[in-house]
This record gives sequence, structure tokens and C-alpha cells, in this order.
Amino acid sequence: MRRKPDVIDFLRHRPVLSLIIGAVLLVTGVVISDLPRMIASLGWPTTDGKIVSRQLMARRFKEYDGDLYTEIDVFVRYEYVVDGIPYASMSINAVDTNYYPYRVGIGYAVGKVVMVYYNPKDPAEAVLEPGFVGIFEAFEVYSYLVFGLGIYCICTGISSIKAKRHREQA
Repeated sequence: MRRKPDVIDFLRHRPVLSLIIGAVLLVTGVVISDLPRMIASLGWPTTDGKIVSRQLMARRFKEYDGDLYTEIDVFVRYEYVVDGIPYASMSINAVDTNYYPYRVGIGYAVGKVVMVYYNPKDPAEAVLEPGFVGIFEAFEVYSYLVFGLGIYCICTGISSIKAKRHREQA
């Protein structure tokens, strides 16, 4: 009895299609990540801002083995003015989150004057640290999955092409 081909077999026997699907998935993974925002924030104009509050929050977690550990997050709020309009934000960097590890947020004391990088198209969007944060912080769960699937498809396509060439040479 002949088995019905599945998606993996389909991609394995069509390496070019696998490469195309992989490339599309890679691009999609990058687009749905925070990388475009990180890159864009490098060119944003600046203005002076002021830290108006900094709140420490301790969260307790229980690990799989039963041990407890504490993680301290910092919430930093700052205000700034663009074209005479006041704004407030809590984003330190281009990663889309409002809380940051203690080591990141501790340098922002209440009352400190800071350089604020704001989006010229939407001044309500601002960061204190433009650019790249880190590759692991740039990707969220969904973008990891799409990005990983893209790499898998590209690797499948490349290995299929190599196997096909090897069979033709033999």
C-alpha cells in the first residue's frame, strides 16, 4: 500500500519551492519581529525629556523543580515635548515592552534629563535607547516560529538540491 505524501515529502522533492517558501517565511519572521522598529529608531530625531517616575516591581517565580526565585523589573516613565505638544512614554528601547530588567532601568533616576528619540510620524512613540537591543529580545514567540520554519525550509531545499546533484553524478 502506497502512503500519502505529506508536506515534508512535498517540500523535499521540490527544493526550489522549499527555498522560496523558506525565504518568504524568513522575511515574514523579521517583519513581525521588533527588528524594523529597532532599525527605524536609529534615525529618529531627538528632544530632551525628563524621568518622572521609576517603579521597581519584584515578581516571584516557581521553577519546575520547586525552587522559588525573584525577578526585579523596572518601570520608567518619562515626559518630553515635540512641537509644543507634551508626550509621555515608558519605552526604554525598541523592544515592545514596558518593563525592563533592573540593570537596564536603574540608570534612569527620577528627575534626570534624558535624550528622547521619537518617531517623526508619530511623536507619541519614543525610546531612550535607539537601535538594536539583542537578537533574542527582537523576536517574539510567533516570529521565532516563522523564522525557524523559514530556516528549516531553506535547509531542506539546500539538502534536497545537494542530494539530487549527488544522485545525478553517481
